Amino acid sequence: MSSNVAIAASVPRPGFFRIVAPIVVGHFCSHWFQYLLPPLFPLLHVAYGVDYVQLGILVTAFYIPSGLVQTFAGLIVDRMSAPRVLACGITLLACSFLAIAAGPAFVAMVPLAALAG
Repeated sequence: MSSNVAIAASVPRPGFFRIVAPIVVGHFCSHWFQYLLPPLFPLLHVAYGVDYVQLGILVTAFYIPSGLVQTFAGLIVDRMSAPRVLACGITLLACSFLAIAAGPAFVAMVPLAALAG
């Protein structure tokens, strides 16, 4: 009898994937963008003639706003719909990285990285 209870408990309820799938996709996209810059360090080092400390500042400019804004994003999600906030956040993240990829001067990349965060 206990095995039937365990099996029943492990079966997702209807609507589970409809709720969880956007969260998983959003979380994946967020981490994908977070891990996008560090592997490019050797290329950015040569292309812009910057040292690795400046590239570390670029990543720091991304992570600090990301950590600070998450609490406020949670409050906005409570007041608005979560899918709308998730879509706006991923769109802002993608547009910021597209602007970074457009090849501006390195000085312009730091505020763009902060905007992405």
